[in-house]
Amino acid sequence: MSKPTLGLDVATQEDAVTRGPASSQLERGSGAPSRPVRALAAASLCAAIVGIAGAQLGGDLVTAAPGPAVDRATSTSSPTRETTSGASPTVTVPIPVPQRGAGTTRVLSVPGQDSERSGRVVRYAVEVEDGAGVDEAEFARSVRDVLTDRRGWEPQDGVHFVNVDPSGAAQGASVSARIILATPDTVDRLCAPLQTEGQVSCRNGDRVVLNAIRWTQGVDSYVDDLANYRIYMINHEVGHAIGHGHQLCPGAGQAAPVMLQQTLGLQGCTKYPWAVPGQRS
Repeated sequence: MSKPTLGLDVATQEDAVTRGPASSQLERGSGAPSRPVRALAAASLCAAIVGIAGAQLGGDLVTAAPGPAVDRATSTSSPTRETTSGASPTVTVPIPVPQRGAGTTRVLSVPGQDSERSGRVVRYAVEVEDGAGVDEAEFARSVRDVLTDRRGWEPQDGVHFVNVDPSGAAQGASVSARIILATPDTVDRLCAPLQTEGQVSCRNGDRVVLNAIRWTQGVDSYVDDLANYRIYMINHEVGHAIGHGHQLCPGAGQAAPVMLQQTLGLQGCTKYPWAVPGQRS
């Protein structure tokens, strides 16, 4: 299956850097090594060199203004067509993703338990857009497995992730990070004013917005390895939510930091989806 290209040029990326909100962070990429992807990488480098106000390496922005809200209901989830399992899931052939879902999200029941680690508490909810056409139960399971894994942010950053279930969300429980899997049009709305063009993911305020196209189709830097790319997506965007900015490849042939924009490319590093260095299995 051919992967969609990202229809953006350098000017568009520069616009996202200059106009995006300070508390928004953008992970750009596409499924094929096209001219627009190279342009995004070049624009990100230019932003770092010239010191555009608010820009981080890779075109990240940091501001305090939240983006637009999305309607939310609470519900348990029902699986559909793709299969993952644990923190190193086995993934079936990618499935088509609708361009637009219902525009509303539901908080999912997340199987398993929070870890027994201590640390700064980060309360999170897992949400999916209605009509996204993804396996909701496996998405929820994957998020929990990644966040509690020994290679993840808990041991690396001294945090403790606590899940807020549908009942808690309905009662107004405080949530620091809403981890949302959504269709391209809804991603664009939740990430605005950053220009995600229906192709990429972002962190915007308390929202960690994962694009269902990337979730189901991946990128060339993780060719034939969708399972580990999904782990990277979760760790990278959650990393922004707990305060981390982008990093560069430390040297050719070394494992990529999880906060490297691996969606754009690896800069000579090797792919690596985890927060704790040197823990591949």
